[in-house]
Amino acid sequence: MQPRPPLIAMAWRPENGMTPHDYKGYEAAMILYVLALGSPNYAISPDAWQARIGNYQWAEFYGQEFINYAPLFIHQYSHIWIDFRGIHDAYTRDTGVDYFENSRRATYAQRAYAAANPKRFRGYGENMWGLTASIGPADAEGSVDGREIQFHTYWARGASSGDIRDDGTIAPTAAGGSLPFAPEIVVPALKEMQARHGERLFQRYGFIDAFNETFPASGLKGRDGVVHPEAWFTNNYLGIDQGPIVLMAANHRSGLVWQVMKKNPHIVRGLCRAGFTSGHLMTPDRRDEREGIRASPGETRPAQTPRAGTWGASSGGSILAALPSAHRATRSNAAGAIRNKVMVFTSRGNKSQNSAVARCRAQ
Repeated sequence: MQPRPPLIAMAWRPENGMTPHDYKGYEAAMILYVLALGSPNYAISPDAWQARIGNYQWAEFYGQEFINYAPLFIHQYSHIWIDFRGIHDAYTRDTGVDYFENSRRATYAQRAYAAANPKRFRGYGENMWGLTASIGPADAEGSVDGREIQFHTYWARGASSGDIRDDGTIAPTAAGGSLPFAPEIVVPALKEMQARHGERLFQRYGFIDAFNETFPASGLKGRDGVVHPEAWFTNNYLGIDQGPIVLMAANHRSGLVWQVMKKNPHIVRGLCRAGFTSGHLMTPDRRDEREGIRASPGETRPAQTPRAGTWGASSGGSILAALPSAHRATRSNAAGAIRNKVMVFTSRGNKSQNSAVARCRAQ
């Protein structure tokens, strides 16, 4: 998978072999590189991490300075598995902003973009935001409020410095997948979505993938889903979008997934070989949590370790409490299933895992 080492190619196809593109820069593949660096038998070279971070774009966007990338999923996916709070690679040591804080800033910037609403899409606001890769209404151009809008079906929507990909389509996973970063703005957004659109948006398996309040005014026919006077709603769920909502809720409530991964010797070894230091990678007597981390003026970072069973003092309470009891039961059962599988996984070889973790932390 490394035709152009030390980087990792994006794909291999039986018809054409390796693709000409590599995972490089700020993308969703941090977890891929950590796993590859931590492999006990086929580890890639440690210089791979430095090569992949070579073209980060640090910029200001709607009052936040951070490593920019437009779709929010880029700021979320690796964080599902790895707790990046307080640990630093070479790049974040220079900026003083760890990857968790970077994602928090990206989340705040998207909310601020929606509140400003420069493209004048219908429905956008402080509690109605979230651009990421998702299903959309149609690949067609329509006229709304005297201006032409190019709508899309599946598209990597997002907003960052110099890169706006927006057709008025909001994906609930964009907010939901950012829950641990900024519960104080995510929970009100999810509640507002559910309150405004009810069962058209929140159905048997939770939030459907996307909706667009501007599209009905175009008079266009949606490629899929249903066009109501209030919005276009897809009739599909995407597992890759549902998963982050559930898993990040688990991380916010108790750190469930993060705690499992901190005990995995391959993850810890990969982080160490990538050059990460501080935080949970240090032994308790040397711990220096979140050294040099800077929050933006007037904003509060979430606590280092979430308290089990809570949504945070500033989150406005659990969104689960605002949803119908049947949906709460579904989520409770799902959380129990996840927890049982996780416990089975962590019970295997804990002694050897812990010793490996200790050796890596001592590096």
